[in-house]
Amino acid sequence: MMYMRKLKKDKGLKGIVANSSLLQWVLACMLAFAIVNGIAFLYNYDPEWVKRSGGMTEGLYVPGSRVIINEEGNGYGIVDKNGYMNYSACLDKDYILVFGNSQSNGYNVHYSDTYIYRLNTMLGFSDSLSCVYNVSNGGYTICDIIKGFKAGIMEFPHSSGVVIQINSTDFDLRTMENALKQREYSDEDSIDYVLEHRTLENRIQGKIKKYFPFMTIVVGERFPKWEKGLENAFFTHQQQDYIKENYNREEYRELLSESFGKIRKEYNGKLMVLYLPSISIENSGMVIDYDISFSDFSDICSRYDIEVIDMGGGIFKKL
Repeated sequence: MMYMRKLKKDKGLKGIVANSSLLQWVLACMLAFAIVNGIAFLYNYDPEWVKRSGGMTEGLYVPGSRVIINEEGNGYGIVDKNGYMNYSACLDKDYILVFGNSQSNGYNVHYSDTYIYRLNTMLGFSDSLSCVYNVSNGGYTICDIIKGFKAGIMEFPHSSGVVIQINSTDFDLRTMENALKQREYSDEDSIDYVLEHRTLENRIQGKIKKYFPFMTIVVGERFPKWEKGLENAFFTHQQQDYIKENYNREEYRELLSESFGKIRKEYNGKLMVLYLPSISIENSGMVIDYDISFSDFSDICSRYDIEVIDMGGGIFKKL
């Protein structure tokens, strides 16, 4: 009888020890996650991104958010009251719009080092007023910009000029055909409306991204299938190779001419293309990788009074 009592007592003690060890492990894991998650706030913080059906961009950031990216530099961005990456949404009466990709958003630099901010500073504008206003989305190509151009002009109808910033003049022909079915803009595409009517799934995703940035780093490079605004601004090598191998000059020129003719009917202000070609480092030095379509692109632009600013050539002149 005494033996049985002792055996039960020993088993009870072992159970308590086992439960205590498990609790310690759980607490240790929770503490480790909290520390790493806290560090993630300083390393990569991708704020809430809300989808919409219209507008220049397919979604908007939650106003007042901060975008922190330290993968390739010291990135710190500010989201204005309209949901775009600008330090101010108060526009000068004679403002210029920028439709571009992550190069315009400046994800990997401090917002004061972006070319948008520096242009405003050069033009004499302070943090409280913008002359050059950024309406861009990471990963956007010329097709994406054509797709949203009409909506962008509808949302900001009083601009005196538009800068189209791209990294490549190449595009998939079918994608451009689809881009000709442009999005438009209505009050239902404003940040106030989309925030009020966002789906439960989007709300949950947003809160996870807001409070658990470590998860957005670990799981698929910041949830690529979840609504977000951060994308790679460049074509993949596979896409570039495919387009070069299947380049149809006649069809390319026809589609681009139709696209620019369309946006010229929608907008009669000053139009500029800011072209930032890829640059590679070879044994002989730095080489600019111009797209196969660049000369045709430039020719079509000139027909529609669109100035092309080649930053590739500008770099060599600087050197």
